Amino acid sequence: MARTVVWTYDGVILRIDAEFGTETKKQFQRYLKLAGTYKGIVDGGWGEMSQKAMQQWLRNCGYYPASKFKIDGAAGTSTWNEFSKAAAVWGFGSSATIPASRRRYEQLQKMLNKRRIGKRYSDGRYSVSNGIFI
Repeated sequence: MARTVVWTYDGVILRIDAEFGTETKKQFQRYLKLAGTYKGIVDGGWGEMSQKAMQQWLRNCGYYPASKFKIDGAAGTSTWNEFSKAAAVWGFGSSATIPASRRRYEQLQKMLNKRRIGKRYSDGRYSVSNGIFI
């Protein structure tokens, strides 16, 4: 059976403003959908389903270990700290002069801008235009 594209992620380029606004949330939901962890509607809301998808995505990437964290849909400080660790390793660091919460959102925006185009295929594989999907 031939592989076909079943979902495409063509996110907008975000302004790096360190805000977790509607566009950043939509962009992250699109990204998590491509990664296969978000099954909801891309609406810019950030509820339990989005938070569980983020936690599962972090775990799939080798962060958020099951021995330390459970996927509970409450993405608080611990979840975002794990994201910051991952973002630093992936090369999406940010200025240490801004507060931690804003720093995380800046890292997220940088990551989403860098990895804004991708496809998921019918066989479950995915790709992005700029290299490895993290």
